[in-house]
Amino acid sequence: MAETQPISTTLFALVDAYALACATREAARECAAWAFEDAHHAMLAARAAVAEALGIPAAALAPLNDATTRLADSLRGRAPQVSHLTCPASSSQGGACGVARRIGDAAVSGAPSARKRPAAWGSVRRRESGRYEAFYRFDGRTIRAPHRFDSDAEAHAWLAAERAAHVTGTWIDPAQVRVTVESTTGVLTAASTFEALCEALIAEEEAFAESRPATLHEQARLIRRVIIPTLGAVPLGAIRPSLLDAAYQSWHAQRPPQARNALVALRKVVRLGKRRDLFTFDLSDSIRVHRRKEREIVTLEPLHLDELRRSIEGWRERPDRMGPKPSPLLLDVTNVMLSTSARIGEALGLRVQDIDFGRERTVVTIAGTLVEGHGQPKHWQPATKTEAGLRSVIVPAWIIPTLERLALGASMDGTDFLFHTRTGLPVGAHAVHRQLRAVREWAGFAAELVPHVLRKTVATTIADHADGGLDAAALTLGHARSRVTEAHYARRRTLAPDMRAALDLLGPEGTE
Repeated sequence: MAETQPISTTLFALVDAYALACATREAARECAAWAFEDAHHAMLAARAAVAEALGIPAAALAPLNDATTRLADSLRGRAPQVSHLTCPASSSQGGACGVARRIGDAAVSGAPSARKRPAAWGSVRRRESGRYEAFYRFDGRTIRAPHRFDSDAEAHAWLAAERAAHVTGTWIDPAQVRVTVESTTGVLTAASTFEALCEALIAEEEAFAESRPATLHEQARLIRRVIIPTLGAVPLGAIRPSLLDAAYQSWHAQRPPQARNALVALRKVVRLGKRRDLFTFDLSDSIRVHRRKEREIVTLEPLHLDELRRSIEGWRERPDRMGPKPSPLLLDVTNVMLSTSARIGEALGLRVQDIDFGRERTVVTIAGTLVEGHGQPKHWQPATKTEAGLRSVIVPAWIIPTLERLALGASMDGTDFLFHTRTGLPVGAHAVHRQLRAVREWAGFAAELVPHVLRKTVATTIADHADGGLDAAALTLGHARSRVTEAHYARRRTLAPDMRAALDLLGPEGTE
């Protein structure tokens, strides 16, 4: 399979040209035969250019029904007003004026005109660099394409789009378009860029502050590093569902997990455009979303946990090690995660004041998490991943000595964090992952053994316990709904409960 090419501004212009050419062709079907043929050739040229840019056969490119229907309806609704057009050929039968006038006459009278090929509209020149320049005359001045094209078909596709825009009355004078992000912070129009709308969403999200700071930071990062480089230069009036779908498909071909998160941000941008009357579509049924591959829920049995603990101790005590003895960080984090159901960031963010050592029971309150990565400095966030993540867990007795040792060490070092560096700052998750990778390599464990497996082990154990269940597991893990726990955390058992006493009632008479 050929590698998907990056979506470029040129490709967006080609797809838009194809949509306009399709619309002109559909409108010309009800007019003169020569007009339909002329529009048909323009549509084929634009179609070939789009297919060439995408690297697919032209036959595989379907018509753009949304743009075609909308523009064709606007053509059928009224006769084109073309008195303002100035053509290189001033005859009444040639040039753009002659073409538009004959289409308008045919649309009004319904009488077919004589079949006569009109003069060419616009010009295409091949420059010394091998690229193609397209331009045409309008209102006494020359309108040139914003850039040069790699092929003659692309240049003619741009001319076809310009011609259709003039005929339909949707043409925007490039001399009147001066759009920057700074100049569109207040009012956005069809001439504004998609980047301006993205920046407006970022500003709105930060103003309302309805999401966690880390979530807002990651959303802004995806918008500026994924969405804007792909779609930022496109005017809002040229945004089509097909363009957004093509952008998503290109993201998914490169990095599927990132594409899934970028699509969430893209939906928010489009919804903001609808609220500001810039779009009439939404993305609920406009993008073919790739289904997330379901992964098997990996958990550890008690025997496996004992083996993991022995392996961690054996790795720390190995006689062939180089340098000082590794710290007990991995073993302590493993036991804390198993006893509290905390995420790795929540476990590393535990503070002394989060632990209530009582006579009868010890309660650990998970009130925040450690945040790092993606351009953010390592810091403690006074909020969990979700609102449901704020919880207090009664921990088992076997973890209390470890918590007492960690709390005492933090107090002696003058810091609040149970897991801290020499400077008193919280330990980052990378340190835990580094030790776990070394243990996996030393003991021969599978690569699927990651810290999140411990959290899934807790969920499965509580869900299968007689005093537990899915609801209890969801509350312990900090999930708002138990269906999340069931779908992604608690491993489903295949052995059904022992119901022989009930099934005996269905046996034949005389059997016990």
